[in-house]
Amino acid sequence: MNRVSARTVTWLLVLVALAVTQVLQSHLPDPTSSSRPFDRTGKVGQTIALRSGDLEVTTVRGATSAVVGSPPGFRSPGVIVVASFTWSARTERATLSAGELRASSGRTYVVSAVGLDRGRIDCGASSPGLVRQCTVLVEAPPDALEGATLVLSPTDDGRFDDEAVVDLGIDAATAARWARTGAITVPGGHYVGQAP
Repeated sequence: MNRVSARTVTWLLVLVALAVTQVLQSHLPDPTSSSRPFDRTGKVGQTIALRSGDLEVTTVRGATSAVVGSPPGFRSPGVIVVASFTWSARTERATLSAGELRASSGRTYVVSAVGLDRGRIDCGASSPGLVRQCTVLVEAPPDALEGATLVLSPTDDGRFDDEAVVDLGIDAATAARWARTGAITVPGGHYVGQAP
């Protein structure tokens, strides 16, 4: 075989290997999908069972400003959505410390443990058998609220774990009304039966 033929065969083998690799990648599962959280869906007023406990979003409110303990609060150019929920750990002390508001358009607005006033979860750890009253606060534009869902999970890294996906039941009229509503008070987390 002469030098030109060997080079041609080499390039053909490289092209065949690339094509086979492309076909294999398109038919194999995405490696990140096997570790993604398991969605447990529900709506306001419905108990959602997660591996680490049960939660129920009881109320959803919205306004253009929030009174959040100390410091006194803040105003938003958008809408501040406040969802109250109960949380009861299942077999060991656990909390919900991460989540996001998912707009129907695919945009997300992140919330995390207490410390971020404009997107936070105030829940604290619950011991098994004790029910905590918790709140989540997230700031978003009014046009992101219709059809939005609230996602709550025990950790920021929810791989191989459950996450609650709650349909908040927000329609366009509700979002518009919240965009004209003044202050909303955000209660702190506490055990049910105790004062906040």
